[in-house]
Amino acid sequence: ALPVPLLFTISDPVPHLLIAIAIAVGVHEAMHALVAIREGVPIKSWGVGVFFLLPLAFVELDDNAFNSSPPITRTKIVAAGVLGNTFAALIVFILINLLGLLVFPALGTPTTAVVVQAVDCSICNVSACPAKIADIKAGDIVLAINNTEVRDLASFNNILSNASIGSDLEIRLCRGGVCRDIVLYLNTSKNNSSSKPCIGLRLGETIAFARNSHVYIIPWVGYTVLLLYTVFAVNISLLMINATPLFITDGTLFLRRTCL
Repeated sequence: ALPVPLLFTISDPVPHLLIAIAIAVGVHEAMHALVAIREGVPIKSWGVGVFFLLPLAFVELDDNAFNSSPPITRTKIVAAGVLGNTFAALIVFILINLLGLLVFPALGTPTTAVVVQAVDCSICNVSACPAKIADIKAGDIVLAINNTEVRDLASFNNILSNASIGSDLEIRLCRGGVCRDIVLYLNTSKNNSSSKPCIGLRLGETIAFARNSHVYIIPWVGYTVLLLYTVFAVNISLLMINATPLFITDGTLFLRRTCL
């Protein structure tokens, strides 16, 4: 689904999303332009820009030349954008699988992991939260909590939600391939009326690799995989939206103009 402008939270996925939208829109409009030129239909104007934080592109064809073209020519031009997004999604899908087959095995056994993005005591409304006292750092990998393996944010949040103020939380962390166990004393909450503990961590999910009992992350791998998945999802979304005969989509133009 495409994002609603100004309503998303500025966080790590946002740059990937904006890049993916720019790629998908660029491919879509470029294919319209290339096929139009090949079919002999002139382009009056084109451009790129940003509208409500979203990267956009457009191609304006010569309407007279387009409308006077044979139906097969109009069909090719209108369908080019959707086909371009289809090919882009297919190429990204192949790249994702090649990473899994060729690159990941050389780095170790791939797995998902919960990683510390930042220590932020303001979440707990205190200056010294449990995470800061325990010297947790950005980039630390959370392997387990209270001897329960953690591989995603849902598992982490579920364990934390069942903890209570005044209890201890044993966390196994890995930093630079070296793992250690720490104990957090849960003495803070997000507000005074809450009975749920707050530890002061901003967390995310990423791809990690296990080798010789060590777990580590390679930042570029996580960024690359997230970008590829985002490019794939945005191209699929764009081709589905434009293939549907709604408003001024390519599907509408296909039915309206190729049948003239």
